[in-house]
Amino acid sequence: MNISDLLSYKYPNETQNGQIVLRDDGQGIYIREWHVQDIPQPTNDEILSWENEAKLLKFKAEATELINRHVETTAQEKGYDNGFACATYINSTIPQWQAEAQAFVAWRDNVWLFAITNLQQIEAGQVPIPELDELIGLLPQIEWPDVS
Repeated sequence: MNISDLLSYKYPNETQNGQIVLRDDGQGIYIREWHVQDIPQPTNDEILSWENEAKLLKFKAEATELINRHVETTAQEKGYDNGFACATYINSTIPQWQAEAQAFVAWRDNVWLFAITNLQQIEAGQVPIPELDELIGLLPQIEWPDVS
């Protein structure tokens, strides 16, 4: 991420409406004009210190979207319209559907518990931010029941 990206992350409205004017002199991007009221102009070092925070927020948003799609796709692959539809069968009078819903809800809970715990570990610096294409492989796998 460069200074422009980080300023857009920290001050999205101000960079869009001209309160922050950047310039690239060929040796790098810098703040040419700062017109943000009540906020002192940050130094380049301060701006660069926002990079981990910005990466973490980006990862959190992208991971949430990816996990939501994975949960929905998992239910759809079993023939349900979506995760919500699958979960509504938890009190079904059809044993197979009830068992599938119970397995799905328990699995979905474990997926999100893992995701939340992993994010807390990332925020604490205990584990690195994983690549998004690796994330699904880290999640718990569902075991669909067979009630015969």
